[in-house]
Amino acid sequence: MELQMMKRGYLQDPPVEGPPHGYAEGHIWQLATDQIVIKRWDEATAETNNITSNELFASPPYYYPPVSLELLGCPTCGATDNQIVTGRWDDPLTVHCPCGASQATPSDRPMCPENDWGRNLLKRLILTTADPSYEARRLLHEASEHRASERRLAEGPYSRRPRPEDMEIVSAVDRDTHDLGRALTDILQPKLPDPHAGWPLNLLLVQVARALLIDQVRNSADGRRLEAEVRGLLDDLRCQADRYPR
Repeated sequence: MELQMMKRGYLQDPPVEGPPHGYAEGHIWQLATDQIVIKRWDEATAETNNITSNELFASPPYYYPPVSLELLGCPTCGATDNQIVTGRWDDPLTVHCPCGASQATPSDRPMCPENDWGRNLLKRLILTTADPSYEARRLLHEASEHRASERRLAEGPYSRRPRPEDMEIVSAVDRDTHDLGRALTDILQPKLPDPHAGWPLNLLLVQVARALLIDQVRNSADGRRLEAEVRGLLDDLRCQADRYPR
């Protein structure tokens, strides 16, 4: 079948580590994947939010999350599992479906590395295949950035109560739960394989929940550090909410 170009709008940050050790520089990876979770930015939703923000009579304005988590699917049959990903460390992403269809990202490089989602996703999958606990390290980086951002807001001149949607999640998490991954899954009820839209904390915690449900991740030192950081983030949000009682 003809190689199809992937649709645009996906998001994937650059990896937080370099290539895994022990492999030749030009090693060609063939990765058997279960499901590939990725963020997608919806232009129509973002435009709706922009219109709402300019509406003088919208009181209070209601915004919809413009980013969702999705499973990367086959453009021909729609399958979202058992796909094969191939490529070298810095290649564009190429995905092969059991139905025989293949899709790839363009070979040209965007001006901003953060926008090179295909290469970034391939690197993430390579690192996770070489060491499953990389997923914990990747999410630990994201959780730490989110926590630092919340602290800056709390300490800044525009300090406020956390987003109501975030507090619904935080309030539902039992501080004493011994299985954070299962608790987050039960609370968030991820809609995958359908798109799961949400604000940044929601999307982060869905990914954390999926990671902590994997034994190799949860039982690793990196998995324990990730869980500790997420618990700290939730505690920070509780403290910030207590400063601004309803």
